[in-house]
Amino acid sequence: MELTDRLIDILEDLYSNEKQLEKIVAILTKNDYNDGPNFIDKPVTKLEKAIIQTMGGSDHQWFYFLETGTELDPFFDFRNGKIDKDEFRRQLKMGVDFDFKLE
Repeated sequence: MELTDRLIDILEDLYSNEKQLEKIVAILTKNDYNDGPNFIDKPVTKLEKAIIQTMGGSDHQWFYFLETGTELDPFFDFRNGKIDKDEFRRQLKMGVDFDFKLE
């Protein structure tokens, strides 16, 4: 298994842990709104950027996906179970190969 695949596995675990933390915070605060304090946003962001870098890309591609909205964001789709690892990897690779970036 190559480095990118290992990083994607770790990212998947972080996404899962993030959802669990949001549920726990919602229960403890008796708040139905599942947007917790985002304890792991910074490590997740660093890992997302590192995955793109291992594929030969840069922060430009990460910002492109983030700023284009949820309909074009493979990180959002992967986080929410809308795409699997293979599709996630394919979409990221396409962004790197075509050098997607904001103007």
